[in-house]
Amino acid sequence: MPKGPQGRYAPFLPFLWGVWKFSKNKPAAKSLLAHLLQRPNVERIVNASGGYDIPSFESMRDFRVWEQVEPPKGTVYHYPPRTQVTWMAGAPAPANIAQQMYVQAINTKMIARCTQGGDSIDKTIGWAASELEATCARRRAMANGVVQAARLSVPRRRRSGRRLARHKSTIAFLMALPLMALIAALVIYPALYSLHLATLNKSMERFVGLGNFAFLFKRELFWMVIKQTVIFAVSAVIFRR
Repeated sequence: MPKGPQGRYAPFLPFLWGVWKFSKNKPAAKSLLAHLLQRPNVERIVNASGGYDIPSFESMRDFRVWEQVEPPKGTVYHYPPRTQVTWMAGAPAPANIAQQMYVQAINTKMIARCTQGGDSIDKTIGWAASELEATCARRRAMANGVVQAARLSVPRRRRSGRRLARHKSTIAFLMALPLMALIAALVIYPALYSLHLATLNKSMERFVGLGNFAFLFKRELFWMVIKQTVIFAVSAVIFRR
């Protein structure tokens, strides 16, 4: 681009890698990025692209690849910005406005209006300003509409859904309560009562703790019964197949 009163500007679109918030292994991703952004590794990436990929950092624009690319050598030496003032499309506008300028190609249309349409610079700037104001107004209206709709609908749905879930869970608990009581009466209580009886003496009058179990473990008849029971159970399973 020709040099003007403020210097020679060059369009620039920097890019850089990042890590998503939902990444499962952020430390490994950050370590990989730190490795790739080391100067020797960046130079390898630039060399692999034949000098097409320009590093985002100004300190890395002195690689020899732009001197050596041919034919002929030195053709693309000035491809990376050196003495120019780098400028991004839409800068220094806020991000939302700059995004609209880039998406709608406002800059390109402005050049076409001046060079092909014959409009003056002031008229072209006025047209671009009106386009951006109309776009921002539409986006604000859409955003306000979405926010209002969300405020009106989402809380009600959430409240009604929570009430319904609590209501269903309460009904399910009440319906299962008789069965739970029946299981407690026929299974849990007899099991606990049997354990209590096993800790009493023969006359069921004195607490002996684990004395009954110690007496059984010392008798050969007990272990013979256990052995026969195990043999019977294993044989029943094997021959059933």
